[in-house]
This record gives sequence, structure tokens and C-alpha cells, in this order.
Amino acid sequence: KLEETVSNMPGIVWVSRLEPGSHAIKVEFVSGCTERLLGYSVEEWLSTPDFVRSIVHDEDREEFARRRDEILASGQEGTLQFRWRAKDGRVLWAEAHIYPTLDEAGAVVGLRGVTLDTTDHKRAEEELRRGEERYKMATSAGGVGVWDWDLKTGDIYIDPMLKSLIGYADEEIRNYIDDWGQLVHPEDAELVMERAQSHIAGETAIYEVEHRMLHKDGSVRWFLARGSVVMGDDGKPTRLVGTDTDVTERKQTQEALHQTEKLNKSIIESSNDCIKVLDMEARLLYMNPGGQKLLEICDFDEYLHAYWPDFWKGEDRQAALRAMALAKAGGTGTFQGYCRTMGGVPRWWDVAITPITDTGGNVSQLLVVSRDITQSKLAEEALRRSEERLRRAQRAARVGTWEWNLTTGESTWSEEIYELLGLEQGDGKATVDNFIAFVHPEDRERALGKAESAIRDGGNYYDEFRIIRRDGGVLWLASQGRVIRGDPGSAERMIGVNIDITERKLAEEAARQIEQRNRDILHALPDMMFVQTVDGDFIDYYADDTRKLILPPEGFLGKNLRDVMPPGLAEAFFGCFQRAKETGEVQVYEYMLEIEGEESSYEARITHTNSDQFLSVVRDITERKRVEAQLIESEERFRNMANTAPVLIWVNGLEGCEFVNRSYLDFLGVSEEEVRNYDWARFIHPGDRDSYMNTYHDALVARKRFEARFRFLRADGEYRWMKTIGLPRLTATGDFLGYVGSTFDITDAKQSEEAMKEAFAQLSELKSQLEAEIIYLREELKLEHDFGEIVGESEAIRNVFYKIEQVSPTNTTVLILGETGTGKELVAHAIHRTSMRKDKPLIKVNCATLPPTLIESELFGHEKGAFTGATARQLGRFELANGGTLFLDEIGDLPLELQGKLLRVLQEGEFERLGSGKTIKVNVRVIAATNRNLPEEVQKGVFREDLWYRLNVFPLTVPPLRERAEDIPLLVEAFARKFSKELGKPVKAISPAVLKALQNYSWPGNIRELANVIERAMINSEGEILRLADQLNRPHATEILPLQQTLVELERQYILRILEETGWRIEGTKGAARILGLNPSTLRTRMAKLGIQKSKGTSQ
Repeated sequence: KLEETVSNMPGIVWVSRLEPGSHAIKVEFVSGCTERLLGYSVEEWLSTPDFVRSIVHDEDREEFARRRDEILASGQEGTLQFRWRAKDGRVLWAEAHIYPTLDEAGAVVGLRGVTLDTTDHKRAEEELRRGEERYKMATSAGGVGVWDWDLKTGDIYIDPMLKSLIGYADEEIRNYIDDWGQLVHPEDAELVMERAQSHIAGETAIYEVEHRMLHKDGSVRWFLARGSVVMGDDGKPTRLVGTDTDVTERKQTQEALHQTEKLNKSIIESSNDCIKVLDMEARLLYMNPGGQKLLEICDFDEYLHAYWPDFWKGEDRQAALRAMALAKAGGTGTFQGYCRTMGGVPRWWDVAITPITDTGGNVSQLLVVSRDITQSKLAEEALRRSEERLRRAQRAARVGTWEWNLTTGESTWSEEIYELLGLEQGDGKATVDNFIAFVHPEDRERALGKAESAIRDGGNYYDEFRIIRRDGGVLWLASQGRVIRGDPGSAERMIGVNIDITERKLAEEAARQIEQRNRDILHALPDMMFVQTVDGDFIDYYADDTRKLILPPEGFLGKNLRDVMPPGLAEAFFGCFQRAKETGEVQVYEYMLEIEGEESSYEARITHTNSDQFLSVVRDITERKRVEAQLIESEERFRNMANTAPVLIWVNGLEGCEFVNRSYLDFLGVSEEEVRNYDWARFIHPGDRDSYMNTYHDALVARKRFEARFRFLRADGEYRWMKTIGLPRLTATGDFLGYVGSTFDITDAKQSEEAMKEAFAQLSELKSQLEAEIIYLREELKLEHDFGEIVGESEAIRNVFYKIEQVSPTNTTVLILGETGTGKELVAHAIHRTSMRKDKPLIKVNCATLPPTLIESELFGHEKGAFTGATARQLGRFELANGGTLFLDEIGDLPLELQGKLLRVLQEGEFERLGSGKTIKVNVRVIAATNRNLPEEVQKGVFREDLWYRLNVFPLTVPPLRERAEDIPLLVEAFARKFSKELGKPVKAISPAVLKALQNYSWPGNIRELANVIERAMINSEGEILRLADQLNRPHATEILPLQQTLVELERQYILRILEETGWRIEGTKGAARILGLNPSTLRTRMAKLGIQKSKGTSQ
């Protein structure tokens, strides 16, 4: 328990003993607190002699040892204060309470004690000491004075310190508020009193104001006055007590700082460097105007908070990020980078990034200074390139150095000498004789002679000679050297360079040949040339024939223009001289001159030369003038012929229109002057303009003939169809000059062509309609042949006949209602055949069998390309039925989105084909049929109510077969006769039992089912008596089905029953579709709509 208590003590408890025979102290026990306070383990204390002394601070170690020795010598307890160093390097203060351990004889044999950590105590003492020191310094500095104002008497106590702050002794100022108030600066007195009264009145929590005081020496001092009221027993203010602190230096510092800030801002604003301030996320907060100008930024707001590293690319961006990281860590980051201004100008920048710290010394922002070093970079690059060029030039110039020892005859050659000779280094010995052997034989003697002369006379050596390389090539070398003499003055060595001047020699030879060629060309020119001074004096001339000159050469050389030429001509030349000198342009002047009685035309081209002279090149243009006159006469003849032509004739040059004839001007209604500046393309019809311009441009690029047709606006405002043909104009040398062409009015021919196209289109339309009608008529005849006429004599069927007779003569829309298989389509045919439209087709559309995506196309037709797969125009059923009847079977299956379009046709008789905006008008009678309960469909929202009302003008219900059982014998007879003929069966009679069975059956499939039963019976009958193949043993539907079921429910139950009996087989002779008299695809569609699905447990 004792050990645990010791270990948990805040100080380090220890026990030590003296090492025998020495003053060393070894620790025998130390508490575990040492590891917590200092980081040293107990083992380190116990294993190291005099361990404590080793960790005492260097500055305290000597005093620590002295005090410990005193305790050992005296045997009395003592206290030591010292610093020691923890294991992690921290310096801590400690206070050790030490007690000597005595043996029986009273001698000191060891020490024991406890050492406390007094670091926090020492720091508090130090802070207290510093605070007291600061207080004393503040007091001694006299920066604060105290005052106490009695609000009742007006007396004010001002301590001497405050008086001394404004230069007065204590006795010089009375303690009255008025006397003190006179020392307040006049401009601040009202503010001081106002703040005091406001605080006394309780309007402010504290009295505080900065104001100026008048010093005794006439200067002004700034003070910060702070105070608060003291309340009396009655709760009212009695005194105002406070201090005045001299803040003059702070005010002066603030003003200096303000001025410094203004100066710094002025420097930054006017700096040519780009200075920016970034936040710690590297986003732009500020940029000086000079920087904005450098970066060509018009509106800095657009870049405010922009991410600054994004201005740099590639390696420069990484350098920018590294520099920012250095600055954020408190250092300075620099780099040089390249980026473009906002205007795209490339610039090099020297960038320095330094931290901006807050009052706590923390980095809060970054200052970025970018200096434009583009010019220095360019200069560096230019210098580098210059040095590189110089180095390459030296290598390319093929300059070789040599040294000739005149005593031994040996030489030293540079690498380039070997290369000039076509040798490899080490090929042969470098001697003068070996080099001379390469010198051209014709130059060898001269080269040696010049070298010997230089050696003899002591002058410099220079010669140009040829060498023959090892490979046989010839080079020209310029050899330059000087003689080096020894102490006695004798020639010892000769050093020099050999330069390859082959190219220069070749260039000189080429220049000589060019000069000769130019001289030959000059002699071949027919022009005369004269050189005159600025004063007009002739100083040189050239003429292939001096007879062309006004005077012989000796008659005008050295003379003035005015002395040689007629006065008017001379002055004209002086005018050309003046203009050539002022403008720097060649002056061209044409004139007539009579020489030897013959008048000729001349053209002078006068140029001012760099040597302040004038060169006049004079050409005889008499023949050209004659040809030009003939050309003008020819053009006039062409113009007269063109103006009498009945077509529009035009001529275009490379710069635009050059000529149009009178017919063209009359057509446009403009003058010849106006047409040259007219944008004639705007007279072309907008619909033809692009096509014509493309044709013209393509022809112009290819320099070929073109032909185009377009509508052209005539002066009377009418567009006329024109045909234009353009032919390229070429010079004799094949140069392209433009186009000449004619334009014809083809309006009448175009109208005839359009009329033919329209007639052909109508014919094609009628042909397509006729072909479609033939197809549908064939289908109609087939249907009529298949089903025959309506058979029956029952009251129910007679009622149907009566209604057909009623409605047939009209154009009224008819809605035929009835169950599947009752013969609704036969009724529709009967209505059509007995109507006034019987000579026109009856077109049928089964809305249930067509996919929803094709119904619209089938009803209304489509244009070519209206949808994928529409490769040609197709007429819709409404167009085919125009003038006739359209039978819409299964109208209840028409998609809702098409019902509105059908309603429009029924109401207005018009529609548009798919892919066309043209409205088509039709005259069609509509007969619709359905086995659905349409009012119920309207309630469900799958059939439009307005369409229902439009169709239900004349409803006609076809009774089911079970309601007209008396017609069954007639129907059976008709079907037996039909199938007997088709199948070749000799059946002639039907037994009463069969008829009875047929009449007792409920016939859910109606007449279609009856026809199927008779056909199967005919197939199975072998003799002349008809035998049934079906077991018709089901009672009437009315006996087993509740009367509340709808027609749809009845249909669903019936189809389910047939499917179950056929084992869910749909196709084939024994399939449900055959029994129901439906197409297999139609049955599948009906099953999907009625929600009929085969259960998983049902077998096929």
C-alpha cells in the first residue's frame, strides 16, 4: 500500500546512498512517477551512477552540486531549486526537499527526499514578475493619468501625472472643470462634453472618447479618455471617475501607417508587375491595375475567385503548386513559367509567392508578384541562338588552324585541316611538304612564294589557292598567318588559319556570269534608260539604237532636261520626279514626240533610286497605241451588235460586271452606270439564288462553261424564267479574263413544262388510285362470292332488310352492331349495293387486324419517306373510297389517338397524308361495325364520346343466329349447296334429325360457326345424306348463362370453352380458330384483348 501511495504521489520519491570511497551518489529507489514526469524509466535511474546530476540543466548543474554537498556536509535537511531536462528534450523546473540518512554513528551515508515539478509555478511567477514590471514601466512612463469629477460641485481631481503629460506642474492647474476644459482642443471640446453627458444620463455603458489636449509648449497631444459614473445613496450619479491615456504616439503611428498604406497602395497600383492576393484555396482576391493591363483583363470581376493555378499549364502548373505550398508553410516560393494573356499574347513570368500573416502570425493569404520577363527571355533565347549559330557557323565555315615549326618543318593541324584535305586524323605526318602536296599544281608555286616572302620580310601572310582533296574534289582555301620570332629576332614559328572559301568563289563566279547575262539581257531590251540627278541633269543612258535618241549621246549627257526636251515635256518630267520622290511609287507618263519628222508615242516609267537619282525607262508604244485604237473600234462594233440583239448579253470580268446590252438594261430597268454597281444577284428569285451562285462559283473555279435556269425579276415586278449560258474568256496565252454570256427568256416553255408535269402527276395519281381500286374491288368480289347474299325469312332478319332499305339511299353514317359471326360485313355490302354509290368501290378496313402503328397509314396514306420503310407514296383507304363507301369493321378496336383524326374526316371530310402538310378533301360514306358495347367503352375512357355520337346516327343491330332459329334450314340448305359444289360431294338431302339438332343448338359462333359445322359435315359425309361431324349437345346459352352478362363476357366464356375442348390448339383443322370461323392471328388478338391465357397446368 505504501509503494502504491508513493507511486501515485505528484512528486518523485527517491532514496540514494553514497558510494564508498567517493562522492558519487547511487539511487537505490525511485517512484514510478519519474517515467510519467520525465520519461526516464526506473531502471535508468538505478543503473546510472549520479543519474540526477547528469540530467540537471547545464546552467544549474554547478549550483545543484554545491547545495547538495552542503547538505551532505552539514547533515541538515535542505531544499534545492533547479532545472532538469526530460527525455524528450523539454526543460522543466523542479524543487527537491532533501533529507540526509545517518548511520548509528551519526555519519551521513545517503540522501532521501521528494522532487516536485514546479514548472507551472515558475511560469506563473515569471508571468507575474513580467506583469509587475510592465505595470511599473507603464507607470514610470507616465502614459496614464487619473481624474475624478464631482458632478455636484464641479470640482475635478487631476493627478499630477496627467498634468505633466501636457507639460504642467501640479500647482499650475486648478482643480476646476472649467479650467481643465480650456485645455481641451477647441474642435474636440463639444464632443468630449457630449459623450460625458450621454454617459451620465445612462445612455451609454461607459464613457469613452478620443480627443486632443493643448500642451504647454503649444503642441497638441492625443488622449483616450475612459470612465464611468459613481452612484450615490439616492441612486443618482455623483461622480465621474476615469483615466486619460496619452495615445499621441499611437495616433502618429496610425497616421504614419495610413500614409504608408497609401504609399504602398500607390506603389502597387502603379507597379508594372502583376501583383495578386490569393486566399488559402489559391483563389484570386485582388489584382493591381498594372497586372490587369499586363494580362489584358478588361473586367477583373470575371476572374474574381478564379483558381490561380489554372492560369498555368503542364510543368509550370506543378511549379506554381509547389511554390504555393512553400509560401503556405511560411517560406517564399519562386519559379519561372510561361502563360498567355487573356488576349492570347505569350509571356514569360518570374513569380514570387510570399505569405501574408494575420495578427496571430498565422498565414492567412498569399501575395503573388509576377514580373514580365518575356523580353529578357527573348534576349536570352536570342543570345543562345546567336551563340549556337556562331558555333555552327564556325563549324560550317570549315575553319582549320595550323602551326608550322620553321626549324623542323613539322606542322600541327587542327581536326578541320584533316577534314578539308579529306583525311582522317593520323593519316600521314603533319608537315608542310605533305600539305603542299595537296595544293593545286597551278597555285603551288605562288602559295610557297608568298609564305617565304612573309617569313623573310616578317609581315603577315595571306593567300587564296586551291587544294585537291584525297577524293579528287577541289576546294578554294583562304590561308592567313603570321610569323612568330624568337629572342634573337629569327623566325621560329608561323601560325595561321585555313578557311574554306569554295562557296564564296563559286558565288563570285556565279555573280560574274549573272552580270554578263544581265548585260546581254539589257542589250536585248527594246527600252531606253536614262539616269538623271534631282536637278534633271543627264548622267547616264542606255539605248540599243542611238538613233532612237532625240540627240546624239554627246548632245545631252551632262545637260539638263530643259535643255534637251520641249518645255512642256520637261516640266511634266520634273512633276513626275517630284511625285516619285514624295510617294516612293513608280510614276508612269505617256507622251508624244516627233523625231526626224515622225511622231511617235512613248511611255516613261520613272523611279526614285536610293542614291537620290531618277531612273527613267522609256518605251516606244506607238504600235500598242495603234492596236488599242483598233480594239476600241472593235468593241464599239460589238456593243452596237449586242444592243440590237433580242437576248440579254453580258460580260463579267474578274472584278465584276463589265458590260450588259440594251436588252439587259431594259429588262432590269436601270442605266448602264447603275448596273455596274448593282448587286444583280438580288434580282434572282430567293428560291433559285443559292443554286445559281453555286453553279457559277463551281464554273468560275474550274474556268469552264456553265449553264443555269432561274427566275429573274423584271422591271415590272414579274419574275420570268431565264436560261443563261456563260463561256470563259481567255487571252491568247490562256489567261482567264472572266465570262461572256447570254440569257434567254424561257418563261413560256417553262410554263408548258410545268403544265405537262402537273398533268403527268395527275395521271400518275389516277393510275395509282385505279390500281388500288381494282385490288379492293377484287377483294370485294371475292367476299361477295364467298358469303353470297343474306339468307333468311324470319321476322328478325326481315327487320334488318327493312332498315337497309331505309338507310341505303342516303349518305348517312351507319353503325352495324352484332355479335361475332352474325354477318355484319354482308349487311354493309347490302347497304352499299343498294345505295347511290354502288358504282364506286366499297373499301374495307378491319381495325382489329392491323397493327396500331399501321392503321393511320392505311386509313390516310403516306408520302415517300414519311417513316422507315415508306419507299413510295401510298394512297389511304379514305382516298380509295372517295365517292364510294368505307367500311370500318371492328371500329371499337381503333386506337384512341386516331379517333380524333377519324372524327375530323367524318365531320369535315378532310385529312392529311402522313409526311404531308397538304389537306385532302374526300366524299366518303362511312359504315362502321363492332361487336363491342361502345357506351361502356366510352365510360372506360378508351373510346371518344364525340366519335360515338358521330357514328351512332343510324344504328343497325344484326340478330344472333339463336334469335332466328327458323332461318337455320334455309341457311343449312344454302351452305350445303355451296360446299357440295366446292368439295364435289353428291349430298342431296338433310335428315330431319340433323335439322332438329341444328335448330336446338345455341350457336354462340352464329352463322360463321354454322358454316363451319356444315363444311365439316360435308367433308365427313360419304353418301347423299348429310351427316354431322360435331356433337351439338349443348343447350341454348340462355339456359346456362345469366342474363346479366355483357356481350364481351359471353364472348370470353365461349372462346374459353372452345379452347378447352380443342386442348388449347389454335391452328389446324381441329383448332379453335377453325371452329370459331376466325383467322388464327385474329383469335390471338381477341384472346390478348380479353385477357385469355393458358394456365401452366393445362396440357396441349
